[in-house]
Amino acid sequence: MLEAIHRRLSRLATEERRLRTAWRLATGLGSSHPTENGFTFDWNVGVPFLPGSSLKGLALAHARLIGMTEDRVTALFGLQRDEDRVREDWSASGDLVFLPAYPSRWPDIEVDVVNCHHPEYHGDRPGSRPARPAVDYENPNPVFFLTVASDQDFIFRLFSRTGDLRAVERGFQLLEEGLGTLGVGAKTAVGYGLLAPVS
Repeated sequence: MLEAIHRRLSRLATEERRLRTAWRLATGLGSSHPTENGFTFDWNVGVPFLPGSSLKGLALAHARLIGMTEDRVTALFGLQRDEDRVREDWSASGDLVFLPAYPSRWPDIEVDVVNCHHPEYHGDRPGSRPARPAVDYENPNPVFFLTVASDQDFIFRLFSRTGDLRAVERGFQLLEEGLGTLGVGAKTAVGYGLLAPVS
């Protein structure tokens, strides 16, 4: 089924590139899930994937970070002008279409853990002060979550509505730089979700 998805997406794409996870990738942790630590799987195949809307948002964030002009951003990403300001309107059609990224083969999945070392101090008391300070003798509360392992290849695909190969090249440049510096998914501040081109 994964091979069939790759065949269908390859027919749509103007160009595709393979990038590899530099370390772990955690996506969908904020999603609703019975264990309260979700993970993004394709519903039909059951394989982890990166939605095209997430990739578009990442490329857009990187474009703004490097100071790309709003006119160019609008042309590539399709944002709408509303009076004197730019608003995010994802229904607007820019030249670039970001397709979902799927692993080239079934990826290795690993379990990771984050520990709350002070569960009583950080307990669920919104708006109230902790009953006592954090102390070292509290029992840690481990929270397990799934990640895609390092060195797993994902295939990224873009196409241009107008057939502009320069726009596709610019889109891939923004996406690759964003994936290499900002990362995708959760816990990017500690190095998760970074991907680099496969040489």
